[in-house]
Amino acid sequence: MQITLTPMTTRYCLIVLMLFACLAGLGRFNGSTVAAEPPAETTPAETTPAETTETEGDETPSQTVDADSEGAEEIDPLAVPDGSVEDLFEFMADLLKKAPRQKPPELLDSLNAVVKTAAKIRTVEGVTLDEEIQAIQRQLQIQSFLVRMAPNQKQEFEDFVQSLAEDERPQIQGIGMVYQMQPEIRAVRSKTNEEQLDLIARVNKVLDTIGPSRNAYSLGSQLARGLEAGSPNLAITVYEDLAARLQSSDEAEIQSLADRLQGAIRQLKLVGNPIELSGPTDQDKPFDWDAYRGKIVLVDFWASWCGPCRGEIPNMKRNLAAYADDFDIVGINMDTKQATMEKYINSEDIGWVNIIGEEETGTGWDHPIAKHYGVSGIPKAILVDREGIVVSLSARGRKLDQLLADLIGPLPEEETDADAEEEEPSEDSDETADDKPTDN
Repeated sequence: MQITLTPMTTRYCLIVLMLFACLAGLGRFNGSTVAAEPPAETTPAETTPAETTETEGDETPSQTVDADSEGAEEIDPLAVPDGSVEDLFEFMADLLKKAPRQKPPELLDSLNAVVKTAAKIRTVEGVTLDEEIQAIQRQLQIQSFLVRMAPNQKQEFEDFVQSLAEDERPQIQGIGMVYQMQPEIRAVRSKTNEEQLDLIARVNKVLDTIGPSRNAYSLGSQLARGLEAGSPNLAITVYEDLAARLQSSDEAEIQSLADRLQGAIRQLKLVGNPIELSGPTDQDKPFDWDAYRGKIVLVDFWASWCGPCRGEIPNMKRNLAAYADDFDIVGINMDTKQATMEKYINSEDIGWVNIIGEEETGTGWDHPIAKHYGVSGIPKAILVDREGIVVSLSARGRKLDQLLADLIGPLPEEETDADAEEEEPSEDSDETADDKPTDN
C-alpha cells in the first residue's frame, strides 16, 4: 500500500501509538470470539508493551544472512513470512511490540505489514473461524486508523468491510455490518424522529441476520446510547428489544450481556422515580440515604483517574458552598483501590460522602450501584429532589447550575463574564467502560 502523509499525520501517529499499546498488551489470540470494537477489558495496566532485548548492532537472525555468503542480501524485516497460523500471529505480535518506538515513516510501514499479515492468516489451510475472526479484528483496528492518517486508503478499507458484510458466515458478516452502520449510529442524535425510527428498523434487520452475539450487543447498545439524551423512550425500546434477543442465546456469556442492558433500562426509567442507594462509605459508616431527605442531592459517579470528573469538581464545590442549607453531594466512587480515592480526596479537600465498592461485592465498573443502574460512562451526575425523586440524569456544568436555580432559587449576582461563557462539559468526553482505566 502506498501511503501519502497528510498534515494531520503526526497527530494521528500519537493516537496510533496509544492503540498499539493496547494491542501489544492483548498478546496472542486467546481463542475467544471478540466484539467488533476494541476489547472492553483492556486497561493501561495491561497494555504496557513487553520489553524487548536488542542484540549487538540491532540485528537479529531474521534480519540478516551470513555476510560471507556470496550474493548475500538483507532480508526485509517487514516481509510477511510463510508459516502456520501460530507463526503469523507471533510475527504480527512482534510488529506490534516494536511499533510504539518507531517514527511515523517506519510506523506506517509496520502498520501495513500488520494488515498484510492479518489478511494472510485467513488464507492459511486449517485456520479456524475463531482465529480468522481474531485476524479480522486486528486488520479492522489498524486499517481504521490508517484511513485517518492516509485518506487515500479509505476505499480499500471500505471494500474490506463490504467483503466482510457479504461473507456467508453470520459471525463474520455481523462484524462487517456493525462497522458499516457505525457512522450513522454516531450521528443518531442529529436525526429527526422519523429518521431515528428508520435507523432502528434497519439495525433490527441486521440483528435478525447476525443473531444473539457480541456483535449484536455492540451494535444495539451503541444505538441505544446515542438515543439516550434526546430520545430516552426510544433508547429504552432498543435496550429492551436487544436484551430479549441476547437472552434467547444458548451461551451464558451472551445471556449475561442482557443483564447489563437491564441496568441501562433501569437507569433511564429513574427520572420521576426514586433512586436506591446503600453501601459502605469512605467514612467507615453505612450510608443512610434517608438522612438526605429535604435536600437537593447530586449523586455523582466518578473516579480519580477520570479527567472530566475532576474537571467538574470546582463547579460542584461552588454550588455546594452557595446552597449549603439546601444542597448536598453523594459520590459513588469507581476507583478500584480505596487508597487511590483517598489520596485524591485529601489533595482536593473533598468533604462529601462517597459510597465505595468492596472486593467482595465489586469495585470500579463492578461497583454494585453502578452495575445496578447500568453506568457505562463517567462522570454520571444524577440530581435528586427533596423527596428523593430523580429529576435529571445529566446534571453537570451549566445544566446543574440551572437545575439548582429552578429547584432552590437563583444565586445572587456572583457570576463573572468568564463564568457566563463557560459551557457545560461535553458528554462525548466522558470516560467509558470500554476504557476501563485502573489505579496505579
